[in-house]
Order: sequence, then C-alpha cells, then structure tokens
Amino acid sequence: MHLDELTAAGLYDAAAPDAEERLELLEFLAAQGCTVEEMAAANARGRLFALNGDRIVIPGRDEFSLADIAARGGVDVETVTTIWRALGFVDPGPDELVASEADAAAIEAILEMAAPRTAGW
Repeated sequence: MHLDELTAAGLYDAAAPDAEERLELLEFLAAQGCTVEEMAAANARGRLFALNGDRIVIPGRDEFSLADIAARGGVDVETVTTIWRALGFVDPGPDELVASEADAAAIEAILEMAAPRTAGW
C-alpha cells in the first residue's frame, strides 16, 4: 500500500487535519488484509472505521449487487430490493456491491418459498 494509491482512491489527504489518524487507520486495515478497493467501497458507505469488523462479522460482504442477485434468481431488481428492504437493509441502489454469498442464498431461498407451486397442489 502506497500513499499515492490511497490518495488516488480518495482515502488519504496529507493536508487534512486528521491525516495522521487517518493514515494510522488505513495502515491498520491494510495490515488486516483489506484492499484499497475494499477501503474505498467502505469509505463511500461511511463505514471505513468499521471495515475490519464488517469483514469478520460478514465475510464476503460487498461481493454481489442486488442486480446480480436478481439475475441469479431470474427475477426483477425491484423484487430483490423489496426483499432486501424487508430484511431491514437500506436500499443501496441496484448496482452497488452490498451482499455476500450468504445474503444472496437467503434471498434466493425467500424467492423459492414465495414462488407459486404448479404441481401437486
């Protein structure tokens, strides 16, 4: 991790009043295995400070967008967004990477349970 890379990603500004503390956080996150891309995504959501904890609690987070999950489930994005919101999450927009494999599987299970049955009923 180089300062140029962090600066280019909008994560670090040497002239900022909190530059020393910010660099300490970024170095800590890098030492924990966080990539610059992960840091930039977390920063955009206002969760840079919580990135390492999020990675422990929700491994694989930020792998899928709601549009990805909709494509996997063969449904429209609006349906997936409705389920996402019903699960208590905010609407991130269809293309923001917000979900893990476990999140995608949970939504797919809900879609399967909600699908109309045509045989045997």
